[in-house]
Amino acid sequence: MSEQKLDFSLPEREPAPGGGGGQSKGLLFAILALLVVNIVATFLKGSAGAKFARATSGEAADGGASLSAEALKELAMRTEKQGLGDVSAAAWREYLAKSGAASEEAAKIWYRIGKLRQAEGNHAEALNSFYRSESFAEVSEIQTEIARRTQECLEAMGKFAALKHDLAERVSLDKEAGKAGDDVVAEIGAQKITQADLDKRIEATIENQLAQFAAMMTEADRKRQKEQMLKRFSSASQRLQFLQQMIGEEVLYRRARETKLPEDGAVRDLLRESERRLLAQQVIAREVTGAVNLTGTDLVNHYKANLEQYQEPARAKVSHILLENEGAAEAVRKKLADGGKFAELAKELSLDEATKDKGGAIAGDIVRGAPIPGVGESDDFTTAVFATAAGEIADTIVKTDKGAHLIRVRERSAERTPQLDELQGRVTQELRRIKEAELQEKLLKELKEEYNVVIHTKQFPVEAGPAK
Repeated sequence: MSEQKLDFSLPEREPAPGGGGGQSKGLLFAILALLVVNIVATFLKGSAGAKFARATSGEAADGGASLSAEALKELAMRTEKQGLGDVSAAAWREYLAKSGAASEEAAKIWYRIGKLRQAEGNHAEALNSFYRSESFAEVSEIQTEIARRTQECLEAMGKFAALKHDLAERVSLDKEAGKAGDDVVAEIGAQKITQADLDKRIEATIENQLAQFAAMMTEADRKRQKEQMLKRFSSASQRLQFLQQMIGEEVLYRRARETKLPEDGAVRDLLRESERRLLAQQVIAREVTGAVNLTGTDLVNHYKANLEQYQEPARAKVSHILLENEGAAEAVRKKLADGGKFAELAKELSLDEATKDKGGAIAGDIVRGAPIPGVGESDDFTTAVFATAAGEIADTIVKTDKGAHLIRVRERSAERTPQLDELQGRVTQELRRIKEAELQEKLLKELKEEYNVVIHTKQFPVEAGPAK
């Protein structure tokens, strides 16, 4: 392209009659002056923009040095603590560029940058950082974490083929690692699941289940329950069943990621709703459940204030012989008076198929006001029981819709109020629930005020009851 030159000259013009040539020259000079001013202004504007660019990149506007390496490191650490992931990552990268850090330090910093990126959900950049870390140096103290986080990022991106190759590569680079690990119980492509992995998953599942009942259990109860639940997985069959379920969930999860299921609108809504509910539960767990601190005095006071509800009613364990009518019952009573054995006569003559082979023993305790197991509600039956001493046969033959009953009281216990040490777990649970309910109500009230919640109750009129 030929070079074009700007022509600032004006076409010559005949001077106006009467000496107008001076005015034309004046106009020409004014136009030229205006053009020069515009050119200078454009130059100055460009110069100012360059200075601004240098200033925002850390370089002084007057051409001086930018932030020192130490200052950048301090900036990176400070912004990282404040949760400013993007700013911190950028500061760490500037620090690396300026400090000339040794390979091991650079590896640790790139790992740090990767964690920041992963926390932000930027899995691609996180992977880049983790791989850069390993490229600088293999630092033993972070290698396991890098491997785990790399897998997490690949899974989150649905890159399971890449995950397979990544795992295979790591296995080939560390051939001795398998010798120190546990026996492999399953494989998903190149990923190996060991006995230790299975144990950790079982324990984590139990912990999650118990966390739902944290408010109703003491720490000792929770530990005891965990031990009992872990024993359920001590058998090979139970462990295999859990492993199969674990693998089933994993392959379904991979399919969901590979088919971009989390990007489906309906699924995203479900995930958001689940996240909302889970986070709300975690706030309660941290700010309510975790804030309850019960002292021995609290338990004693609650126990004394509620003694009536802890009273245990009188109880009895009984056996019976069920007969068709009172006449048949009187005949059996005579046999008992003549030395007949109650259990033998029950087995021979009782019409109650559920108890006769057990010598007439009724399962469970007899308690005032409660139905009799296998018989139903009968005040006469209960009255006869508690009018009879342990080891004796009731004087009264009791009639119910089942027939006529001869009753023998095997054991009896009087009404009692258990001591606090017998009710420690129950009292703790009750008081904890009360305290948590109070704290939760207080927290919700504060949050509603903080977020300016207004409920228009007039939009929910009370429905009138049926006309009388």
